[in-house]
Parts: sequence; structure tokens; C-alpha cells
Amino acid sequence: MYRPHPAPALLAQWTREAYALTRKLFESIPAGRPEVPLMPIVNPPLWELGHVAYFHEFWVHRRGDRDSPSLVAGADRLYDSARVAHDSRWTLALPDIEATWGYLETVRERTLELLEGGSLSDALAYFIELCILHHDMHNEAFCYMWHTLGYRAPLPAVGPSSTASPGGDVEIPAGTLELGAQPESGFVFDNEKWAHEVRVPAFAIARCAVSNGEFLAFVEEGGYARRA
Repeated sequence: MYRPHPAPALLAQWTREAYALTRKLFESIPAGRPEVPLMPIVNPPLWELGHVAYFHEFWVHRRGDRDSPSLVAGADRLYDSARVAHDSRWTLALPDIEATWGYLETVRERTLELLEGGSLSDALAYFIELCILHHDMHNEAFCYMWHTLGYRAPLPAVGPSSTASPGGDVEIPAGTLELGAQPESGFVFDNEKWAHEVRVPAFAIARCAVSNGEFLAFVEEGGYARRA
């Protein structure tokens, strides 16, 4: 049972924020149909944008029913990532960028209309939040895709005010922790079910993430040539 779930007004806010961020991210790429080379770690941006809209429409508005019509003709054969092989996404006859934005906007507006009703079933609230989180994941993917493709950074850099960072490791003693979610904790992904105790042996971990400079030094010093 998906309870408690966020209030409709909060889900509406998250829906708008995810969409606004996607718009912001797309300001960094060439206008029109953005073409990218076929690479295993990226998707064509046009395809990925349509996939975000499709996932939301399929689970919230079509309720996971393939017999229910989509706003886009043939959407299931175009945008279903479970069925559309990665490399084939470069050769699909996709709607153009304006039509794809229109698809995303229409799905967003239909979701906001549902949320303005103010009352949600547990199932509908679950799938709306699932689709928001899915959208957030793809916004993150757009960021690393842009970096991979050499596009300008779409967002200002955020980091510590000082370049100084504490070095060394911190020692963590052995212990038992509870891993996973409780049934009454609200939204969870399936791989978070359910809470259980895990015994963790003692270990040490660096106090800060490895910097690019530290990683470069490790490589230049032959770190990958040493089994340790």
C-alpha cells in the first residue's frame, strides 16, 4: 500500500520543476533536430525527450494498458525502452522536435489537471511520483550526455567554497544496519523492498570523493598496473 504519499500540490510542483529543468537543459544543444553519433552511453536527445513523455503517458494516463491509445501514433514501437533496441533509436522515424515538445507539454498538462482535482488514489499517486522520478533521472542523463558530447554546461557549477578538503580515510567499525524500506514509508522502488538487517564488517573509506587531479596522478603513477 503506497502510503503516505505527497500532497497533490507537491506532486504538481515537482512535475513543473522537472519539466522546467528539461527546458533549461535543452537550451545547451543545437536547435532543430539534435543529431548525435551512435554511442553506447548516450541516446539521441530527440528520442530520449519523447521517451520521457511516453513513460509518463503510459503509466499515468494509459494506466499501463497497451490497448489504450497514445497521443502519438505508434508510440509503443517508438519510445518503449524495454522493446526498442538502443542502436535502432538512431533510425526511427520520430516526430520532430516541436511535436515532441508538444507531446511532453500535453502529458504534463493532463497530469496537472488530475492533480488539481485534489484527491488521488494510492495507485495514481504512486505512478505520478514514479514518473516524476523517472523524469528526474533522465534530466540527470541529459547532463552527462551533454558532457560526453562536448556541449556547453547547461547549469552553473556547484561545489564547495574552498578547494581544500580533508584527506585520509575514516574508519568505520563493524556493525548491523537496516537496509531497505519499511512498508509504511511511502514511495519505494521495487529493489528497496523490504527492510532487513545486514551485518557489515569494519572498513575504511576516504573522507572525500577522489578529485580529477588525484585520479590523474594515480593513473600516471601506474596505479592500474599494480594489482593492489
